[in-house]
Amino acid sequence: MYVYNITCQWRIETPGPIRLEFTRFDIENGSPTCYWDWLDIYQVSTWGEEYIIDRYCGETAPEPMVIDRDRVLLVFHSDHMVLKDGFTLNWEGDYISSGGD
Repeated sequence: MYVYNITCQWRIETPGPIRLEFTRFDIENGSPTCYWDWLDIYQVSTWGEEYIIDRYCGETAPEPMVIDRDRVLLVFHSDHMVLKDGFTLNWEGDYISSGGD
C-alpha cells in the first residue's frame, strides 16, 4: 500500500528500447483525468526532453508496452485521501520484438 501525499520518480536507462509490463495495478481512480492519484509514463529523448505517453489510474493495468527510446521516466503521485495497493512493474531493457509484421 502506498502512502499519502507522495511524489516518486523512477528513471530507467538502457542501451535500447524498453519493454514495460505491469503485473499488479491498483491506484485511486479519479476518472477521466486521474485527478487524485496517478502514474505518468514519459519517454525521454537523447537531449533529456520528456514526452508523456499517458497518465494511468484505477484497477486496470496498462497493456504491456515497448518504448522505442532508451530512457523512460515514471512519476507516481498520491493525494491526502484514499490509499490503494499501488503497482508492480517488470521492465526489460534493450528489448527487441521477435514478432513479424
